[in-house]
Amino acid sequence: MPVIVACLIQAGLVGVLSGADVNGSNSISATVVQERKNSWEQRLKKPVDWLSWGVDFRWRNEFYSNKKLERFAPGHEEYFQRYRTRLWFDLEPAERLTLRARWIWEPRHYFKPDGRKPLERNEAIFDEFNIKWRAPGEAPVTLTVGRQSLRLGEWLIFEGTPLDGSRTVYFDAARLKIDWASRHTTLDLVYIDQGAQSGRWLPVVNSQHFLIAEDNSRAAVVYLVNKSLPGTQFDAYYMFKHDEPALPSGNHAQIHIFGGRAQYQPGRHWNLSGELTPEFGWKNGRTLEAQSFSSQISYLMRDSLNNQFRVTYEYLSGDDPNTPVDEGFDPVWSRGTPRLSEVLSPIFATEARGRLTEWSNFQRLGAGWSFYPASRWEFLIDYSALFANTNPMRGKAGFSGDGSFRGHLVIGRLNFGLTHKLSGHILGELFFPGNYYAVPKGGLATFIRTELTIQL
Repeated sequence: MPVIVACLIQAGLVGVLSGADVNGSNSISATVVQERKNSWEQRLKKPVDWLSWGVDFRWRNEFYSNKKLERFAPGHEEYFQRYRTRLWFDLEPAERLTLRARWIWEPRHYFKPDGRKPLERNEAIFDEFNIKWRAPGEAPVTLTVGRQSLRLGEWLIFEGTPLDGSRTVYFDAARLKIDWASRHTTLDLVYIDQGAQSGRWLPVVNSQHFLIAEDNSRAAVVYLVNKSLPGTQFDAYYMFKHDEPALPSGNHAQIHIFGGRAQYQPGRHWNLSGELTPEFGWKNGRTLEAQSFSSQISYLMRDSLNNQFRVTYEYLSGDDPNTPVDEGFDPVWSRGTPRLSEVLSPIFATEARGRLTEWSNFQRLGAGWSFYPASRWEFLIDYSALFANTNPMRGKAGFSGDGSFRGHLVIGRLNFGLTHKLSGHILGELFFPGNYYAVPKGGLATFIRTELTIQL
């Protein structure tokens, strides 16, 4: 009898701890517990119908070696940490009207090079502050006015703040979006008025007078997307961009950008895409005639690991300083995108008056592979061979007289999700310079980053 009583007591305790009653039925299942937890979180983050809020924190550890391919120069190694906190609020004072504000703070702590201040960029700004209006009834119209994030297309419209890295990517803009769902078509009409100073339109807390761009820019964008054909997407766009310099490295320019992009899936396993973008106008006192082309063929195995293979070809025209025309492609608002490389950003800047991520003057032939080793885990590896179309740096220290091979670029990345709120990645890049460079430039350049992000 004592043994039976002890077993019953143990069974009862285990049942209570596991959410089951003594009769073996699950009074509180794991699903119910999770639903209650989610309900509690939802009530906390949306305490009333007209207010919701959220917060996230991102920690990054970044290391450069042989930055700018100047391994013997002081400060060629750079090691720092970034701590980004974002707090956002959505208010709905009326039906079809939303006010959104997001406050961001990301100081940096430098360990190398020596002599840097221990905490830099210690200021807080709004990277979103806008009002969104949705048309009444079934009218497919949305108007967003104010500081906002914009991503149209694959790469040209993404980053409005190239000088602060990924701290912010905002645009000060007005965006009218028309979504004809019945015709599988969307049309975006955008006006951008972007200042070089983040405090141009909104206050900055503890301002460090840190510029987010080298130029003051105004622009208009028309962007059309159509998906009416099965497995096919067509993009067509026109942009006009006017730049006034805010720094010595800034541009004085008026650029017309035309472009089209097509993406096609002929079956379950293939994905084909291509984009062509001509540019016309004038830039820094010279006529501008430039173009870019990018293409990719991907094969998706659709297996248990979701293996994917891709081949990429990309062309961005380069300027020949011996002609009266500027043939160098202007990357518009793509300078902060990680589409190419982190380690190459300061290397390309040495050819562009110090403008970071000024992607221009190269051809790239690449191949890549990615797969998912586990749920919420993704591994990617890419190789690229890069060539220069012209050599505007000929005769300058560190550049060859007749070489055109920029070098080999290898990138490996592991994305992981530890929970639905905690995620991160590990990124490593290696660049082996080619004969486009000469002594004193040379040697292997590396970039390593680790990241953890938590969302509350």
